[in-house]
Amino acid sequence: MPDPHPLDHLKNTLVNSPAKRASFLAGTLELLRNHGVNVDDPKVVERLGLNLDLADGQKFVKGTTASTLIITITS
Repeated sequence: MPDPHPLDHLKNTLVNSPAKRASFLAGTLELLRNHGVNVDDPKVVERLGLNLDLADGQKFVKGTTASTLIITITS
């Protein structure tokens, strides 16, 4: 059986691990901060769709997919 695609692996990891979800979100926020986005402003975080619930893996992955599109468009 072939190895799963790296993005499938990432999705499975994020769905199954609250710690990985927290780390992924922290990395995303840090990337934005390093590019001048004020991620300490709750309105900015909400506008980017990054006010995600870390408790629900499936919901988190769906939220990051939508957020990635928003971040890409606004960048």
